[in-house]
Amino acid sequence: MKFKTNPCLALIALLMATGAHAEILAWQSTSNIYITQQITVRESVTDIVSVTVKPVQTTNTMLDQKTAAERGSTFSWLEGIPSFPVTDLTPGSRWTETGIVTIDLSSFGHTVPVRVPVPVSYIFVGITEIGGRTLCHLEAEWYPLFIPSRAIAKRTGIERLSGASRMDLYWDNASGRPDKTTITEEMQYRFVENTALLFTRVTALELKESAR
Repeated sequence: MKFKTNPCLALIALLMATGAHAEILAWQSTSNIYITQQITVRESVTDIVSVTVKPVQTTNTMLDQKTAAERGSTFSWLEGIPSFPVTDLTPGSRWTETGIVTIDLSSFGHTVPVRVPVPVSYIFVGITEIGGRTLCHLEAEWYPLFIPSRAIAKRTGIERLSGASRMDLYWDNASGRPDKTTITEEMQYRFVENTALLFTRVTALELKESAR
């Protein structure tokens, strides 16, 4: 007698054998929950002849989790990063969502922040235990591109902005928010006089729930 294989049972058996877990990840828009953020920033600027490394800056701020969930980010210059599909995710799952990167050009004479939509590619790396808590490890990357209008180019001297960003994220799904995140960003500023600058920024963020 020949038995038919049930694909659902086969998938369950595979998940049990590999220790993988299915998760539906989502922000929790919880009122009256506040988060303490410790932010450490390392920046450098590279031109054609030199590299300038700025002093490391560490700051502590308070964030309302409801506000963060509504914006979809704990970073002031990002919106909708990270975002998740409304489906079960397992280690190795990949998806793409659109986020917003805000670029500050005020030091170049353009006072209105530039909002750049970007497709963000994600991978669910796996589930890990840190400090007795279960966290979801994710990685993401996006590539901002902004070509100014003639008016903005004339005002700022900028001809083109292009960059690459990578996020390493540990997500606390029980709390519906990130636990710790590191973002590495590179942004090249190309100017109309055919010169360029490369800005590099590494931002490490750790979050803890806190009484206000």
